[in-house]
Amino acid sequence: MRRLILGVGFLSLIVLTAGFILFFTAHHPLAKETGTVKDELEAQEGIETVKDVDYYYGETEVYTADTIRDNGTEEWIFIQENSVIDRINKEDGLSRAEAENIVLDRFDLEKVRSLKLGMEDRQALYEATFEIDNTLYFYYMSFEDGEFIKRYSVQKS
Repeated sequence: MRRLILGVGFLSLIVLTAGFILFFTAHHPLAKETGTVKDELEAQEGIETVKDVDYYYGETEVYTADTIRDNGTEEWIFIQENSVIDRINKEDGLSRAEAENIVLDRFDLEKVRSLKLGMEDRQALYEATFEIDNTLYFYYMSFEDGEFIKRYSVQKS
């Protein structure tokens, strides 16, 4: 009996260690990459502050930076394959709070799990993730006006 308990304990320790190693190995490159994007943008002339960098993966990976220019203008900068592909003034579209409220109202939700700004086919869009009745939904809407683009869902088991 003692061997069984020790064996189960040892096996559990191995599984937990492997899980931690896998988790940190998988997340480390992404954190490093968003930090690199932030550093490179802060070094550019005309950018005063980079408040945050987010990662979005639709058809391709896009990094979205929340920035303030030297003249005080707030803008989103979209980076793909180490190049700036677009810059959009924040006032030209929905704020995160407005986008979240649209999703909450459309689906009569209490909360949105996550909300990311990204870009697909040269169109800025928000990806909202939320749950309804044990189903995980991914809802995409236009950054400009909140117009529906697409959605898909995954049934949780």
